[in-house]
Amino acid sequence: MKTVKYAAIGGTIAAIVLGASGYSIAQSPSASASKSSKADITYRATLNDFTFPLERYRLSDADQRKVNNAVDALTARCLQGFAISYSPNPRSDIADTHSRIYGVTDEAQAKSFGYRSPAAVQKVTPQAAVEEPQHAAVRTGAVRTYNNKAVPLGGCVGEAGRQVYRGQHTSLRGLADGLIFQASDQAQRDDRVRKVFADWSGCMKDKGFSYKTPIDAMNGLAADRGAAGKGEKSVAVADVQCKKQNNVIGVWSSIEAGYQNKAISAHRPDLKMVQEDLQSLLANAERALAAGKSAR
Repeated sequence: MKTVKYAAIGGTIAAIVLGASGYSIAQSPSASASKSSKADITYRATLNDFTFPLERYRLSDADQRKVNNAVDALTARCLQGFAISYSPNPRSDIADTHSRIYGVTDEAQAKSFGYRSPAAVQKVTPQAAVEEPQHAAVRTGAVRTYNNKAVPLGGCVGEAGRQVYRGQHTSLRGLADGLIFQASDQAQRDDRVRKVFADWSGCMKDKGFSYKTPIDAMNGLAADRGAAGKGEKSVAVADVQCKKQNNVIGVWSSIEAGYQNKAISAHRPDLKMVQEDLQSLLANAERALAAGKSAR
C-alpha cells in the first residue's frame, strides 16, 4: 500500500493517490461542508504536538523508509540472481511535512527560509550511480529474458514490490489519503475556518500584504528552487505572526480533525482493514530486511 505524507497544504498529494487507487468516496459530505462536525477549538501556534486522527491509518515517515528499504533490498537480491550488482540510487528523503501542513508556523524559519523547508534548502543531493541500460532493463522488466533466464513480470523491482505488498486489500489503497483530502476540503469551506482566514487576511493587509488565505500566500512563493528571496521571507514572517495572532492553526486543525473523526466513524470497518494491511506490510518489510542481513 503506497502512502504519502501530506503536501504543504493537507490533501494535495492525497488527491493524486486517491485518483490512482480507484477507491470511491461519496462526495455528499464534502459538498455540504457545515458546522455539523463537532470540534473543540483550542489555541495552537504550531502542529508540532498535534496528531490528526487519520494519521494512524497511514505509514509514519520512519515506516515508509523501512518499506522503501525493503523493496530496494529485494530488488538487489533479485538482480544478484542475474549476476548484476545493484546499488539503489539515493531516494529523496521523506521529510517530516507534518509541521507544515498549513504552511510555515515557525517565525525563525520564516526569517531564514521563507516558505521553503530548511532541510530541502540545505540538502546536498548525492550523485546517482550510473546503471548499465541492460541492467536497468532487468530491474524494470523492459526485457523478458536476460542471459537465457526469465525476468520476472515488472522486472526485479516489480517482483520486490509484490513480495513486500503481498496480502494487501488493493481496493482500499488510498482510502486514508482520500479521506484526509476530503476532510481538508470540508474544513477550508467551513464557516469557522473562513472566518479565521478573513481575520488573518485583515492582519496581513495591515502589514502591507494582500492575500485572501494562508494558502494563497504560500502558493507560488515557494515554487522556485533554491533559497528564498527577501520578499518571500517578509511575507512568511507576517504570515506566521498573523496566524499566531488569530489562532489560525488552532481553529483550522480543530475543525479539520472534527471532519476526520466523522470520516473515521463512517468508514470504521474499512479503516480497520487498512490498519491490518499496514501491520502486514511492515511485517513483510521487516522479514525482507532481516533476510538480507542474515544472507550477508
